[in-house]
Amino acid sequence: MLGKYKDADPTFPERIVKMAEKHNAADVGIKKSFSFSSTVIPVLGQVFTFLLGAGSLYACVRLIEKGYAGGAIATVIAGFAPIIINALKGFRRNDRSR
Repeated sequence: MLGKYKDADPTFPERIVKMAEKHNAADVGIKKSFSFSSTVIPVLGQVFTFLLGAGSLYACVRLIEKGYAGGAIATVIAGFAPIIINALKGFRRNDRSR
């Protein structure tokens, strides 16, 4: 088939093969980045979620030690509200797929 392209222009077969190689390299790169992002990003999310929860608990304890009970309660709520909201959104998404 490339021979027919060569009849039209002698450089066409080489150009077509180079184009196919570039396309293949781009496709491999996209698949690698997708694979990386689909495995690393969820793990990072879990790590940062843990750090947020642990940090808010630590801050809560420190505030209680200093006598700021209201601030301690607000810290716990502010620290865990995003975690709980995100978990509930996940449950709702999973519930729709059934």
